[in-house]
Amino acid sequence: ATPIPATSSPARVTWTRSSALRTWAFWSVSAPFALAIFSQAGFLVHQIAFLEPALGRNASGIAVAITTGMAIFGRLTLGAFADRIDQRIASALSLVSQAAALALMAGSSEPAVLMAAVALYGFSVGNVITFPALIVQREFDDAAFGMLVGLATGLSQFTYAFGPAVLG
Repeated sequence: ATPIPATSSPARVTWTRSSALRTWAFWSVSAPFALAIFSQAGFLVHQIAFLEPALGRNASGIAVAITTGMAIFGRLTLGAFADRIDQRIASALSLVSQAAALALMAGSSEPAVLMAAVALYGFSVGNVITFPALIVQREFDDAAFGMLVGLATGLSQFTYAFGPAVLG
């Protein structure tokens, strides 16, 4: 009988900052979320100024509270399902829902539409900073988790620092 060759496990990747920055795998996690948080920071800083002409100051403040409340609800919902979903598909749906909410807000001055749009937007707000770590945990070597999440977060923070000025 011919012996069956032993199967070797795949070679373990040793991640460094520079090796991560040269891979599509890293950028496919980092870039979309850096752009999303850039947009979020810009919108959230200017949310009252944006909504006030259509809603008035008081209702715009309520809209901010709705955004915040839905952000909490969205994170709790994600936490309940995060380990049972395709996190890339869920994050794509999250980002599309935010874009749709912004489009609704840009195209309407109807108070009910604006309030529904801020609720939809808020549902994904907290998840934009949660998804990258979940994806890194699932798709990369455990030993590199802290370094990769730190690098992705640093890139996001650098990017979103410009959001309020650019979108203002």
